[in-house]
Amino acid sequence: MRRTRQGVTASTPTVRVGVCAALLLWGVQPLRADELVVEGKTLHRAQVIGYSDGDIEIRTSSGETDRFPLTDVEFILLDSVTGVADFNQAEELMVKRQAAQAIERYERAVRAARGFWASMARVRLLMAADAAGDLERAVRVWLDVAAEDARTAADLLPHTEAGERDPASRRTQKRLEKALEEASGSETRALILLVYYDFLQRTSDASAPTVAADVTRLNLPASLMTARTLAIQLAAFEAEAGAQHGDAVLTALETLIATAPEAHLPEVLLMKSRLLLATAKDTRGFMLAALPAMRVAIHFAGSPAAGEGLLLAAEAHQRCGRATDEELLLRECLRLKETPERVREAARARLAELASEPE
Repeated sequence: MRRTRQGVTASTPTVRVGVCAALLLWGVQPLRADELVVEGKTLHRAQVIGYSDGDIEIRTSSGETDRFPLTDVEFILLDSVTGVADFNQAEELMVKRQAAQAIERYERAVRAARGFWASMARVRLLMAADAAGDLERAVRVWLDVAAEDARTAADLLPHTEAGERDPASRRTQKRLEKALEEASGSETRALILLVYYDFLQRTSDASAPTVAADVTRLNLPASLMTARTLAIQLAAFEAEAGAQHGDAVLTALETLIATAPEAHLPEVLLMKSRLLLATAKDTRGFMLAALPAMRVAIHFAGSPAAGEGLLLAAEAHQRCGRATDEELLLRECLRLKETPERVREAARARLAELASEPE
């Protein structure tokens, strides 16, 4: 069986052109086998035969092929090829949560490998650098990954906190600015812009508000829209709304609502509801703000976002003076099993206020 990043399965074996040539670059030993741990499940007697578009491809002990997102693979022990001691040692260090020590070994593995092996090792190096909190190195490696595979780069935007304008932060900013100037593909440039804006935001750089406008106008394809890329773009929407650019933000949000994959649509709708609530001045405006929030509550009832949708809708009714409807929405918010605790606390607090208000 073959599992893609979207969870689709198929039974047709995959044939990869050039696999044999790539295997020779790390000295293939066909009678030996690799071991992988994928989402807690150990795969014995497998053989890594390829890597592309963020997916590692293996041949199972029964001779079938299978694919997994490399980001889902917790551990890889390569034994079907030679010359990979550094890679294997790095993987063992990552299991022990010694990311800083793993970096040097991954770097040696990248230099020693060719073809898809080098790409695979580079992604693992990026994951280690980010886990170690080495932002400068993480950004440098991420840019290499982005130039080669934008889809994988979208999954691995660096999370490391930026330093307060220290030398490493200044070097990182210049590196990102240079990469933006030199980026050729529109998708790659869009991802670099997101990372650049996120960096400016976290370092409180004065140019962040200017870049925010460009980020709101990005039209990422669905394949590059992840929870992380969306969070950065929505932060830009919020910054632009705070800068009194509400009309432009709403227009951009409508475009995003039309293009966002269903899995990410609730967050976009909630952002629209919050923005409309912040600018509403009368009953009609408040009810318009409640609509996208109720859309989340109705169409994504099993999602944690449904509770927040109900809370926002309740706020809209509160500001219209509709206490009865507000209370019903708050109680429904508490009834949902998936409602996050922070949302529950807000709903309970508001219900307590309603109970204490005079008739």
